[in-house]
Amino acid sequence: MLNRGGVDALPDIGDACGAPRGILFHGSVTVGERGQVVIPADARREMGIEPGERLLVFRHSGESMLLMTKIDAFQRFLEHHLELLEQARRTVEQAQEDSHDPVLPSSSE
Repeated sequence: MLNRGGVDALPDIGDACGAPRGILFHGSVTVGERGQVVIPADARREMGIEPGERLLVFRHSGESMLLMTKIDAFQRFLEHHLELLEQARRTVEQAQEDSHDPVLPSSSE
């Protein structure tokens, strides 16, 4: 399947690059003289990005990769991962408490 630019479309490149599943390819962009890029229309439409909306831009350390995200989407991402960290903290605390419980002798002794 070819996209508008004639490049093979990659519906989900997450597995191929070791990134999380769900990374979709929307085409390529050209950086203008002032550093501007145009986000492909289908990506803007699917994500509900409106003219004038501010996005957060991150660079992956150690890689030449940029990530753009809507602010509200990043807030939801953080809230979800903070909850996962809290669950992990509670699990570790419970494991530490369990390791300090005295071992009860078996009833056959």
